Amino acid sequence: MEKSVFVEKQLSVLKRRKSTGPDELPTGIKDCKKAISKPLAFVINLSLQSGVFPSVWKSAKITPVHKKGDTKKPENFRSNFVLPIFSKIIEKAAHAQISTFLEENELFTKYQFGYREKRSTKMASSLLFDNIRTYIDGGNLVGAVFIDLTKAFDTV
Repeated sequence: MEKSVFVEKQLSVLKRRKSTGPDELPTGIKDCKKAISKPLAFVINLSLQSGVFPSVWKSAKITPVHKKGDTKKPENFRSNFVLPIFSKIIEKAAHAQISTFLEENELFTKYQFGYREKRSTKMASSLLFDNIRTYIDGGNLVGAVFIDLTKAFDTV
């Protein structure tokens, strides 16, 4: 896919009701997609080739969002980051290029389910249950350890 076509498509799928990032660009910029897709694709490719991410795209609006429990305790909140529109597009471009490279060169293990097309947590769960069933049918004992990671990111 031509790079400007990719950028134009990413601009097209922007939702109008989303908040603006620190750049204050409204999602209505999608109405200018034909005019800005080529120059934006050039900047994105330049960034990916040089390994330099534009500093204005590195900022975010951060808002605390209450999860549950006492509203006076900071640990009961999570951070909500609103990124600049163009940083989201460059992230998607990098993801698409890296994923394509890894898929085409068969660098993913067959057990990699996250962040891949046509793979899901349902497929991963199904594989796990099939393996458990196979071991049990073979007369083996099966043990499992389950970890609750609900607050795992609070410690990071």
